[in-house]
Amino acid sequence: MVLQSDLPTDVFDGVEQVSSGTALLWADEADRFTARFGVLVLSVYGAAEFAGAIAGWDPALQRE
Repeated sequence: MVLQSDLPTDVFDGVEQVSSGTALLWADEADRFTARFGVLVLSVYGAAEFAGAIAGWDPALQRE
């Protein structure tokens, strides 16, 4: 939704990273978000039924 919006590219100034979980986010969409807004998208995995996020990327791993 954000990628299809007309938000200005500086709307996330000061934000270094966001996390994405619950539903699949394709890598190319995350890459397009980072390219447009300059904010890393870090995937997290888990289940809300027991603890929420239990594993995920950190900025160093994401950049690899």
